[in-house]
Amino acid sequence: MNKEIEPLFNSISEVARLVRGITYVANSGRQPITSVVLSSRDASPGSLFIATRGSKVDGHDFIIDAIQRGAIAVLAEQNQAYKCMRQMIGKPCSLVLVPDTLKGLHQLARGYAEKFNAQMIAITGSCGKTTTKEILASILGMRAKTAKTPGNLNSLFGLPLSIFSLNSSCRYGVFELGIDHVGEMDMLSSIVKPDVAVITNICESHLEKFGDTRTLVDEKRKIFTAAVEHAFISENCCYRNYIKKYSPVRVDEYGVNSIKGLESLTNMGLNGWVLKYRGERMHLSCLGWHSLMDCIGSIQIAEELGCTPHQIAEGVSRVVQIPGRSKVYEGEVTVIDDSYNANYESSYAILDVIQRLRWKGRKNLAFGSMKELGSASACSHRLLGQKIGKSGASNVFLYGKEMEEVYDMLKNEAFCGKLFYSDMFEEIQNDVKRTMTEGDLFLLKGSRVMQMERLLPTLLGQ
Repeated sequence: MNKEIEPLFNSISEVARLVRGITYVANSGRQPITSVVLSSRDASPGSLFIATRGSKVDGHDFIIDAIQRGAIAVLAEQNQAYKCMRQMIGKPCSLVLVPDTLKGLHQLARGYAEKFNAQMIAITGSCGKTTTKEILASILGMRAKTAKTPGNLNSLFGLPLSIFSLNSSCRYGVFELGIDHVGEMDMLSSIVKPDVAVITNICESHLEKFGDTRTLVDEKRKIFTAAVEHAFISENCCYRNYIKKYSPVRVDEYGVNSIKGLESLTNMGLNGWVLKYRGERMHLSCLGWHSLMDCIGSIQIAEELGCTPHQIAEGVSRVVQIPGRSKVYEGEVTVIDDSYNANYESSYAILDVIQRLRWKGRKNLAFGSMKELGSASACSHRLLGQKIGKSGASNVFLYGKEMEEVYDMLKNEAFCGKLFYSDMFEEIQNDVKRTMTEGDLFLLKGSRVMQMERLLPTLLGQ
């Protein structure tokens, strides 16, 4: 028999109390809330649908759809009261009105998290957040029930939804905090209220919105609140001394120079790493030095939280490669899919893997533009071009207008491989199809908006 699902909230009255909202009850109002959704398509029986406003879509236009899919309650904005009540006439659904539904979502998640005694771990950084989260959650899961950010739900909208993965049996919660505007770290930290806080690194990403690196660093370091009990930062973060100096709590470094008990490291190429730590042997399936740093950080944090070497080894060995984050697909053509996102630092890291990798066939690169770099965009793309030139690639496919300068630079420097450039994805796709041959290695990399994973079906013959 399946165990009954633990409700998130016992009634709509509990929701209204947490968000300090005005309630209009069309049903008994005593039905438990089993899920919280922001898209009407995700609604199901027992859902609370929160009508948020996006740049293109207003959730208030989808209330009927959410109700038809089973939503039993709606959280909406007060200035939309007439529109909402008109849509809900005759529908068995409760309505809670608040001034701002995004703030209401945050209040709801904050109140929900406070119901539990889980030790909360918050992770931020320009890259490496997800890999660190996956490894650390896997290790902690060997000790006790652990909730974690599903996928990449780490934004002002995503983090609160991640919080609802907690339940009464969880001893730990491991959550990513992703920011791209000033003020967001304060909001996200106030929801998680971390006992443990981690900064993986800080590099020039989202500068288009932050304006300059100093502002970005100052915003990221806010994760180290005075209430944090354990604070960690990568020894590879070039801003670590500045952050440690102005942190209200002690910040410990992690990395190969900081870890104790690491007895050996073996680079297995596309198969990741083999580590021996305090007598325990473990296999990390994630490839590259950058993934190893995320693993070492997770080990140090887990040990600080009381995990044994055996639990650490088990947890690390159970981590699986994450789609879009250096995941390897083997076949007639082998693909490294690192397409989830890109800035110069993450691109350099994966190109370093390609450059050092022993490979009998051809090495091919398919790169999409690196977006949201603001004033650092031109410089970052020029540096990327220099690294590509040293990568030993046979064929390089460049997609996006920012990549035209990279193409011109490599061409002028007499790059020894073949170069392809286009601002049209279909042209890149056709060039890849014409060029690929059995035994090739392909790297896919680019910012999220470039969606370089669209090349996977072509490369894998799907």
